[in-house]
Amino acid sequence: MIVFESKPEFSDNTKAVYNELVNRGYGTKYQLTWYISEDKCATLKKGNVTYWNPKKRKTIREKLRNYQYYYRTKCIICCNSFIGSSGSHQITDGKDQVSFYLSHGTPLKKVKDYYTSPGGVDYCLSAHPELNSLMAEEFSFSPDQVFSCGFPRNDVFAEPSESLRTKFQGDFNKVIIWYPTYRQNGNKSINLAGDSLPLIHNEINAEQLNEVARQNHILIVIKPHFAQDISLVKKKELSNIIFIDDSFFENNGITSYELLAGSDALITDYSSVYFDYTLHDKPIAVIWEDIEEYKRFPGFAMDLSYYMKGAEKIYSIEQLCEFVKDVACENDRLQTERREIRDKTNISTDGKNSERVVDFIVDKAKL
Repeated sequence: MIVFESKPEFSDNTKAVYNELVNRGYGTKYQLTWYISEDKCATLKKGNVTYWNPKKRKTIREKLRNYQYYYRTKCIICCNSFIGSSGSHQITDGKDQVSFYLSHGTPLKKVKDYYTSPGGVDYCLSAHPELNSLMAEEFSFSPDQVFSCGFPRNDVFAEPSESLRTKFQGDFNKVIIWYPTYRQNGNKSINLAGDSLPLIHNEINAEQLNEVARQNHILIVIKPHFAQDISLVKKKELSNIIFIDDSFFENNGITSYELLAGSDALITDYSSVYFDYTLHDKPIAVIWEDIEEYKRFPGFAMDLSYYMKGAEKIYSIEQLCEFVKDVACENDRLQTERREIRDKTNISTDGKNSERVVDFIVDKAKL
């Protein structure tokens, strides 16, 4: 059996690796099983796939099923939770169980104080060899455990993209995707913008941005963190600013990165999606409104003055409106700098990361 994990289920780097393994025929040799955090088997049923919730162990039957699954698992492929190999047994053919952590991005913010491997994971994926030491340091791996093949989910940026006009209604020529990070942290508060979104945390700013987008035939699609309070902005029913959540992707048969691949620009902040989006070679803006708060906690894992030079730094609603106007008239100010960062943080632009990662997994796990 091969076990897969991601959050949400059936997504991210793990989903791309799963697809590649299926394309190579490994679904006929191994039972492909998705690790889930709750009992969603009825709603997640997708073809010849099984689901395993290891937290269900109240009954003898559930405990026996968990033991059976652990014993039968040849390798574990995860990208959100760290799921280590048992280390205490071998698979029936005598080959050890192996666990691969694909991560869900290059850490821009420090994560080692609260999000590190507890052990048991054998290999950690890096997007570029120059980032290996960073991945090892932040996620608590030894340098020889880190392998550089690029993130599989990013292969979509090398493929023809579907027009977003089929997904959204309205008068627009271009689409800007806005992926903000959450303004609260489980350990400490990062809350300059209150519980709402940065820069548009009042009605005046929201209306100003919407009017600029309307005049320039731009649609701004925002996917806030699921815990973010956006009620103040949403109640305005703005014409050219819309909000989506995880249900949008399932309902439209599209992934988060396929949405990005069809967009014309990205707005984000302290997120690793910045590095991924450089592969799309389209303008990026980063909201820098609360940069000083983030410097204090959680802090940053890399030199921002260098690595963030490929994005426009936005401190005010006026600057954000100017960025929207630049996107409308295709004024790409930082293309040269962005391409430099792209080549420093992504191993290739060839769209074959999934192939490289699966080659590595097949070799190390002896599939």
